[in-house]
Amino acid sequence: MKNAHYPFELPPLYFPETALEPTISAQTMGFHHGKHFQKYVDSLNAALEGHPEYHDTCLEQLICQLDSLPQALQTPVRHNGGGCFNHDFYFRGLSPRPTEPQGALLEEIQKDFGSFETMQKELMAASVAVFGSGWGWLCYDKHRGTLRVVTTKNQDTPYEQKLYPIVAVDVWEHAYYLDYQNRRPDYVQAVLRHIDWEHASGIFRNLVDGGVDTPF
Repeated sequence: MKNAHYPFELPPLYFPETALEPTISAQTMGFHHGKHFQKYVDSLNAALEGHPEYHDTCLEQLICQLDSLPQALQTPVRHNGGGCFNHDFYFRGLSPRPTEPQGALLEEIQKDFGSFETMQKELMAASVAVFGSGWGWLCYDKHRGTLRVVTTKNQDTPYEQKLYPIVAVDVWEHAYYLDYQNRRPDYVQAVLRHIDWEHASGIFRNLVDGGVDTPF
């Protein structure tokens, strides 16, 4: 979705709503993707409707150039553009079947964290510790050449920290409350088993090979 532009459309799920059960129920998936994500899409379109000068600007450019937008657009784009980008990244990064990181990503994880298991523990701890609503991320710092686990609040993106996202963990309550109530640690531990590490490995490979232009 990051290369899409106005009018934005809700991207389809990459798997059936039931595919991640029992980790994520079809009911949660339906509400999360079909209601919450759709609302961010609709709200972003509404904010941009009266600004035709931005109708050909892609989502990634919008959220990476917030300070250059008119004042009236900055908050709606931060909240709703960020919501679109983050949710698309999250859903695209899930897999119904177990996967593991491959190639260059696995080597970088081992170099920066010691092991895949240690990185997962750090990502879980950071995600669980987010105060209120937000996200846990595994990101790549192209300037330092290292992976980092970070968090963002609300619908902020890692781009604001000059980082490239590789894996997203949604810890807004609507992502898990119907299934886990206030047991966020149980949700995070379970959803980490459904990360599409093959997809993440492809993202990282494009980053280190120079296939992705810097957005900032």
